[in-house]
Order: sequence, then C-alpha cells, then structure tokens
Amino acid sequence: MEFFEKKGVVKILLELYQDQEKPYSKYELEKKTNLSKKTLYKRLDQLLERGLITEEADIGPRNRTDISLTEKGLKVSSHLQKIHESLR
Repeated sequence: MEFFEKKGVVKILLELYQDQEKPYSKYELEKKTNLSKKTLYKRLDQLLERGLITEEADIGPRNRTDISLTEKGLKVSSHLQKIHESLR
C-alpha cells in the first residue's frame, strides 16, 4: 500500500486508465499529470517493475516510447477509479 502513497503513482494510473484507447508518451504524461520529468520517470520505472505498465519503443519520426497499462495495471486502475469516484 505504501507504494500508492508516493507522489504521482495514482495520477499516472488514473490518467492511463481514463484514456485506454491510445498509448501515452512520457511527454504527454508529464503534461497531463503536472509531475516533474524526474518524478515521472522514477514512477514509471517503479510501475514497470511492478508489472502495471508496459513501455514500447515507437521508432517513428519522433522516436517516442509508448506507455500503456498491462492487464494487472487495468485491474488496479479500475479499483482506483472506483475509489476516486466514490470520494467526489
């Protein structure tokens, strides 16, 4: 549970969950979550280690990394979304 108390973890998961149709770039997540690049990258590494997100290189004209939720990440984010909605 301690992991979810870290700055940005819930923000990242909810953002990815709310728009599952497309993967996000790190830049897009930085703008949407208002996290510093350092904090965002650290949290993404931690989410990746826990199997909640995937990163896939998109070798296009902009060389970006696409980030999306795994099945495990979808389940966790779904629960977080329900909690978030019940607190409104």
